[in-house]
Amino acid sequence: LGQAAAALYPQLSLSAQGGYASEAINSLFEPGAALWTLAGNLLTPLLDGGELRASRQAARAGLAVALDDYRNTVLTAFQQVADALRHVEEDRAATEQAREAAAAARATFRLARRQFALGGIDYNSVLTAEITWRQARLALIQARTQRLLDNAALSAAMARAD
Repeated sequence: LGQAAAALYPQLSLSAQGGYASEAINSLFEPGAALWTLAGNLLTPLLDGGELRASRQAARAGLAVALDDYRNTVLTAFQQVADALRHVEEDRAATEQAREAAAAARATFRLARRQFALGGIDYNSVLTAEITWRQARLALIQARTQRLLDNAALSAAMARAD
């Protein structure tokens, strides 16, 4: 954008040259034979047909697009971090619930084994209690796994946000 705006203004270049001039060789290097030339060059964009202004407008539009892309990238990164944080919190609650369910199912299974040993219930009840306990343990393992996966996703989202 700066280059496109600068192209609208005149460009000035200055140069200087020095030397000696004389009609006779014997007076060539005398103090009065010194010659100095100062020249300037001024280039002005007069007849550009609006090309320079259009170039500046295109540069402004390109800058606006780049700014919008940057803004969208930042917002997307923050959204991903926020989503990952929400998932981690949900996973914490789900893991705690799964842990409590597994502990209750294990206690029920132990009680069923004691009742079976005392002849209070049949073996199918013991098997049902054991299946329930093992399914609860599997659910706990799955909840822990999901929590670890979401922690990794949070780390990745935070790395992208940097």
